[in-house]
Amino acid sequence: MSRNTAVVTVNSNAVIHFAGVGATYIVASQAGNDNYNQAADSILVTVNKATQTISNFTDITKTYGDKNFALTAMASSGLDITYTVADKSVAIVSGTAVKIIGAGTTTITASQSGDNNYEAATDVTVTLTVNTATALNETRSQLLVRVQNGNIIVTTESGSNIEVYNSLGIRLFNKTANSGETVISNLPQGQVLILRSGNAVAKVIL
Repeated sequence: MSRNTAVVTVNSNAVIHFAGVGATYIVASQAGNDNYNQAADSILVTVNKATQTISNFTDITKTYGDKNFALTAMASSGLDITYTVADKSVAIVSGTAVKIIGAGTTTITASQSGDNNYEAATDVTVTLTVNTATALNETRSQLLVRVQNGNIIVTTESGSNIEVYNSLGIRLFNKTANSGETVISNLPQGQVLILRSGNAVAKVIL
């Protein structure tokens, strides 16, 4: 019999189940009979907090202009991870989502503080490297594009990657062409836009 079932329970087969952190006594008793007096004894059982580790968290490389991305570290306990970015001029984090602010290098630390049953995990810190956007003034061949009804139509091979940048080098669009002509819509009007596909480049104003 356990004196504190919130810590330990004992079933009818004398199997012990650890229910929570703490200490309790388990009492063994024998009622006796006509020939033997009753007997009893007890032991102190202490249940300590379990340890936990953080995994699935490695160095990250991105390019300025990339979209927000999610962090995927996991605690062996199943408890939630919290993240901290050292240099907020490079990136910021909200929950598990990271937003790139500028090119550079910083660290992201994953933490799990523990709870009533688990000790705090050892922090894991990785490096986030944000590369500058590829220079847009390289000597390249001319990409075949035309403007129609406020959209840009790009003629390129199926499977080619098409990117659109603004004059600041921020990538606005990224898509793999699935036909000879790819229509790009919902781009900002009145701005200089640079389109790239493979070794070809074009500059347009909507």
